[in-house]
Amino acid sequence: MNFACLYLISAGCAGLVWAGPEKETEERTSYEQLFHGAQRPYAEAGPPPQAGSTPEQTVRALYENEIFFHQRNAIPKQVTEHLQGCFTPSLLAHFNECRTKIETWLADPANEGMKLPMNEGSIFLSCYEGGTSFKVGEAVITGDEARVPVVLTYEEAGKTYPWVDMPMLKRVGSRWLLDDIRFQPLEDIRWTLRGRVSIED
Repeated sequence: MNFACLYLISAGCAGLVWAGPEKETEERTSYEQLFHGAQRPYAEAGPPPQAGSTPEQTVRALYENEIFFHQRNAIPKQVTEHLQGCFTPSLLAHFNECRTKIETWLADPANEGMKLPMNEGSIFLSCYEGGTSFKVGEAVITGDEARVPVVLTYEEAGKTYPWVDMPMLKRVGSRWLLDDIRFQPLEDIRWTLRGRVSIED
């Protein structure tokens, strides 16, 4: 069972190849084109999750959402639009900035045929393979900030692997919004969602 974070993602990864016909023009494939359609169809994901009046409500709404729980390898615009009601403006800005940097990287002829320097695997869970179940713990609130432990499991070959991730939230008005996630903070407090969704300069 590999919980390690991989640092390179290939545009030719299995399941991530652009499925449309090969273009006859020399226009480069964009980030949105590269990953659109590679995940579970967004239209089948149901209504977007709604932020709650308590940290636990927001966290539960996110982890119950199909896109949030199963999204892998990329976070295209369709994903942030679906989940944006539960994200802080700062987190949304981080995702948008990352996408801009990716588009710039893809457009650079010097990177032709190179691997995109981004993390691979589950986006919102620290386990590379994803997760099977989750249980939301009790929030620890300090002023307008909160952290909520989430116990997750991954099952494979009859074995169950548990771990804890720590969503970090901020109160904006009457709602609690996700600002970051500390992945397995008992092992490495520096490993976060913002760090995962980033491109190496």
